[in-house]
Amino acid sequence: MDAVAFEMKRAHLAVARFVRRMLRPFGMTPARFDLMTAIGGTRGGAKQCDLWRRLNVVRSVTSEMLKALLELGWVKRTRAVVDKRTWLVTWTELGREVYTQANEACALSGDVGVQIDAALVERDYERDPEPKRYEVIRNAMNLRYEFGWKQNNHDSMYIWDPEETYHWFAEMDPPWTWGDVPFVT
Repeated sequence: MDAVAFEMKRAHLAVARFVRRMLRPFGMTPARFDLMTAIGGTRGGAKQCDLWRRLNVVRSVTSEMLKALLELGWVKRTRAVVDKRTWLVTWTELGREVYTQANEACALSGDVGVQIDAALVERDYERDPEPKRYEVIRNAMNLRYEFGWKQNNHDSMYIWDPEETYHWFAEMDPPWTWGDVPFVT
């Protein structure tokens, strides 16, 4: 294996181990978090047949992961009205609660981002990590595309650009609210 590929794999595993530790108190794994994000990121649920493409995994992996989430009571499946062969997957109230807690503690708190930024600037806290973030994201997107993940770059499950965040929240219908205070009006 090429040294660059080996180091990328090791970096991926290190980040996955860090995120796994953060998600453990919520009964989540990085894979469950991604699946819950893919399901919750769509209004009215997600078609099960679309989830494997969105996550870039094989169908059987999606089925097994959904089975585990169904057993945990985090999601429910219903048949689509028009095409009875299609399953629609949505969060349950328990699933929404668990996901919201995990997302607030790990993603929205900024803890993961702070750790990544620290690594990108080699713990030189006077440096701005943003140029490095864009460089890493661009390189990761190029590698994904080169090695077969042809997903539209604008169909990301995770928002990483501040301007993109504003547009995402502003275009929601109804507008996103955080508690009783509207996030974006």
